[in-house]
This record gives sequence, C-alpha cells and structure tokens, in this order.
Amino acid sequence: MFHKYPAVLTVWLILCETSLTVSQHSCTEKNLRVINRKMSWFEARLRCAEIAPNGRLVSIKTAQDQEYVRAFLEHDKPDISNCETNYAGYAYWTSGRLINRKYIWTNENQEFSYFNWNGGEPNGATSGEECIHLWGNLKWNDLNCDVSVYHICPLCEF
Repeated sequence: MFHKYPAVLTVWLILCETSLTVSQHSCTEKNLRVINRKMSWFEARLRCAEIAPNGRLVSIKTAQDQEYVRAFLEHDKPDISNCETNYAGYAYWTSGRLINRKYIWTNENQEFSYFNWNGGEPNGATSGEECIHLWGNLKWNDLNCDVSVYHICPLCEF
C-alpha cells in the first residue's frame, strides 16, 4: 500500500499539468506551454527539455517577445486552483540568469539588451539571486535559483 501513494501523486501532477496545456497554435507561430508545477530553475530547464523539441525556458529578448508572453498569459492564464492549495501568486521562470556579473539569456548565451525589471530590481546579485523570473505583472525579478516557481516553455522556436 505504501507504494501506491507516490504513483497516485505522480499521476495527479501529470494530469493536472497536462490539463493546463495552453498551446493552441501551430509551430508556424510562437507557441508556449505554462507548467503549473513549482520547480527550481534547474528542474524547470530539465522539464522543458522533456516536453519540447528545443527544450528551453522562455527567453524575452525584445519588447515584442514581452508583449507576446503578456498577451498569451492574459488570454490563456491557466486556472491552477485544483493543482496547488498554497498558491500565492503567478511567477514564472525564464532562461535569464546572472553569469559573471552579466544578465544572460542562457538558451542563446546572449546578454540582455532589452529589460523589463520590476521597480528596484535587480537587487540580489550579491545575495545569490542569479535567476530571472516574471512576476504576475510580468515585470522581471532576480531570485535564488533554488526557489520553486512555475515556468514557461516554448514548444516551437521563440
């Protein structure tokens, strides 16, 4: 009986995650999938690699990318009420990371040239906040990479 619980929990999380797939477009368009299971930045990268051919977290390199993500989430914001009871707000990992004192989109190994930081951010470079996520308002924040938040995976080239 002990062995049934992990399997049931795993199936529940997969079903919950699958039901929250919000991709409606063909690969001729930008196409995103929101993963509404909290993970560290490192786990999120691995999860994206499992579900998408390009296996990446979303990069927001331009104002157009930012607007696309905003419109996508505004239109298709998933309901996670049945997935987690301790939900405190939307936040999503991106591929952004602080490396050698520069903010880099790790998918492309490209330094940030567009910024959409939340007020007062980034503020944690000296305290281990090296990974970048989007707040619910879609402004950027630096955060410790081990914190578990949701994430966005592009299913096609973004």
